[in-house]
Amino acid sequence: MRDWRKFELLIAAIEKTLLPLGAEIKSPDHLPDLVTGQKREVDASIRFKVGSTPILITVECRKRDSPQDVTWIEQLATKKESIGASTTVAVSSEGFTKAAEELAGRKGIQTRILTETTGSDAAKWVSEIQIALDLLQWRFVKIQANFDAGPGLDEALTFINGNIDKDDMNRPGFRGGPLG
Repeated sequence: MRDWRKFELLIAAIEKTLLPLGAEIKSPDHLPDLVTGQKREVDASIRFKVGSTPILITVECRKRDSPQDVTWIEQLATKKESIGASTTVAVSSEGFTKAAEELAGRKGIQTRILTETTGSDAAKWVSEIQIALDLLQWRFVKIQANFDAGPGLDEALTFINGNIDKDDMNRPGFRGGPLG
């Protein structure tokens, strides 16, 4: 695998760890141009919804030997508009020229430099951390039954008491016992 593709996959993996719950990332992706209908390749796409509004973020990467200039930012700004992306993240291994940074800010393109990114930088990109938990085991913590006196109460209590697992009553944390 080529170094530039490894770089793209690394960036996609980093972005994936920062995604909100329900967001999806695809690398690479091919998106339709809104004018020509032709497919345009992006290094990665991120899709999710805010309320009922779909959001598309594209990620473009460059692993080159020098800082990226305004030419690349101009290309990304045009592509962003052509495919209807909400924003584009430009990631460079060697940074950006000052003019490229200024233009990116005006065109709604976020810039990232992988070699200069720290954990605290990444934390700033995340407004909320969500944790998904799969429930692997459950148990009753408390069962309470209240019965009104009446016909059949004695038979009901006898049935319930006969079906309480006696081993459960001896386990730590079990409070209570036979009803009656």
